[in-house]
Amino acid sequence: MITLALVSATSSTRATAQSDPAAALPPSPLVAEVQIGLYAGRTAEAASAAERRLAAVPDDGEARFALGTVQFLQAVENVGRSFHRYGLRSGQYGIGLIDLPILRVPVPFNPSPDEVTYQAMRGILESFVRDLETAEATLSLVRSSGEIDLPLDIGQIRLDLDGDGVVSDEEGLWRIFAAISGEGRVDGETPPGIVVGFDQSDVPWLRAYSHLLIAIAQFPLAYDWEPAFDWEPAFEVTFPSIFPMPSSPYARLHASTSEFYRLFEEAARLPEDQREEFMEDQSERLRELAGATEFTGIADLIAFVHLNRWPLVESDRMRSVAGHLEAMIDLSRENWRRILAETDNRAEWVPNPDQTGVFPRLSVSADQVAGWQHFLDEFGAILQGRRLIPHWRFDEGINMGKLFDEPPEVFDIVMMIEGAAVLPYLEPGEFTTGDTWRQIMQVFRGDFFRYFIWFN
Repeated sequence: MITLALVSATSSTRATAQSDPAAALPPSPLVAEVQIGLYAGRTAEAASAAERRLAAVPDDGEARFALGTVQFLQAVENVGRSFHRYGLRSGQYGIGLIDLPILRVPVPFNPSPDEVTYQAMRGILESFVRDLETAEATLSLVRSSGEIDLPLDIGQIRLDLDGDGVVSDEEGLWRIFAAISGEGRVDGETPPGIVVGFDQSDVPWLRAYSHLLIAIAQFPLAYDWEPAFDWEPAFEVTFPSIFPMPSSPYARLHASTSEFYRLFEEAARLPEDQREEFMEDQSERLRELAGATEFTGIADLIAFVHLNRWPLVESDRMRSVAGHLEAMIDLSRENWRRILAETDNRAEWVPNPDQTGVFPRLSVSADQVAGWQHFLDEFGAILQGRRLIPHWRFDEGINMGKLFDEPPEVFDIVMMIEGAAVLPYLEPGEFTTGDTWRQIMQVFRGDFFRYFIWFN
């Protein structure tokens, strides 16, 4: 999710860092330790290096930013480990629920997974929120003054997704981001050096991302999305297509999907020289199962929406969604204030119009910066209820600020589209318009969502 733009830009260009002499300076001892830990897949060691430095020098902003960055990566790593425990069928082959961003994490095959439960899934989301809150709290203490220079080769970073203490190229951050962004596998070995010179402008950028991901995870935690109807439990009906759930009474619905993944898993256990022959022998059956798996995924997604009558269980979480999104907006503005003030040109993650970033195919123009500010203003006005969302059925609009402050007792997307569920949130006022959003989209040449993932 975070690097759709990154992957798209570099998978074809294989961009490298800018040839700024300063970028070639040896890293500080702290940065070197953090790099060694992250490149070896030992995030705990990288975090410990930063913590030791902070214990000795509490006001070291570079050490605090390094710690917050590692903690953010650990949040992703911990989600991967949880999914590996329950045998997530990685989203490289499927469609439907498996296509949701958080479920795309490509975890290694687990031959003996625990059986996932609804409560376990909620626990994964709750832990993800806590981990991100830890990272954001650390980053919030980085002072806006002070030099930060944290060069990281994003092609070398590894996360131990199965918790076995050994990492492979399959557990590279590069490949994880490729899968999460929807780009699928990255061909070939580890990409050449893509060193990003993270600096002060990237502190609010990473904080904004933490808030965005917290908001995404908080929404399903605010509601109970297990039971739907007493006779059709949404979780047990649909989730066996993405996790092995042999004891579910609905496991028969996913027989073709289970066989499809079983063949891939069987191939993964074979020596490399036998794997290709096995896949060739099974090619016809795999083609049959691929079609059935794709249709199953679509059907399950439709069923999940059909069973979407979720009772509210934690209203404070729903209120926090808007708060985190508003914090994201404020931090994005601060991010751009710092970016536009920069005068150097050194391996920039997100460049200003006068800089060249590490991904040349993703340039930034003054019009795009202005368009992004326009988006932040419009999105913020919607969250606060100063702009209303039009509904096809009414002359009045939906006040999203009120919906977050007074969330519906039952969340039902179908009834929202129909209109009955939005009646309490209708009021007269100024609408957000299609023309406004078309103008924003046009500035980004039809590529707004890629820039959204990159800029935010």
